[in-house]
Amino acid sequence: MAKTTFQEVWNTFVDFTGVVSEDLPQTEDGMYALIKSGILKYNSVTEASEIKLIGNEMIEELNVELDYDRLLLLSYCLKYIFLENEKNEYESVWGVFSNDIGLKFYGDTVKAKRNTLEDVNKEIMRLLDKIDPMSYLGWLYG
Repeated sequence: MAKTTFQEVWNTFVDFTGVVSEDLPQTEDGMYALIKSGILKYNSVTEASEIKLIGNEMIEELNVELDYDRLLLLSYCLKYIFLENEKNEYESVWGVFSNDIGLKFYGDTVKAKRNTLEDVNKEIMRLLDKIDPMSYLGWLYG
């Protein structure tokens, strides 16, 4: 039985989510960490009716073969985690210097990062609705 590989997950993430590749982790450990975090997010947003994903780093594959919509959903979960980490890092590093660099510039950048996260969240919800409308409602109101 074919299973989705980490390489398929990574390629879909890079090809379809629009994240700039130079900002992505460049080591296997970094890639695995992001995939692992994306799996956790995927499992948290899908309902109990969905098979929970498990990543096996030794053989670099998931426990199941994902269809296109679920693979895309996992990719957007990775994107959300990546952008959230990027936003948190920006806030923790540049927040200290916000008076020096200008509160407006800092505030505008943080707002833009939050808006991007909201857009990714909307795409996650759209994909959840496509996969299982009840899953989307459970996540939205759960």
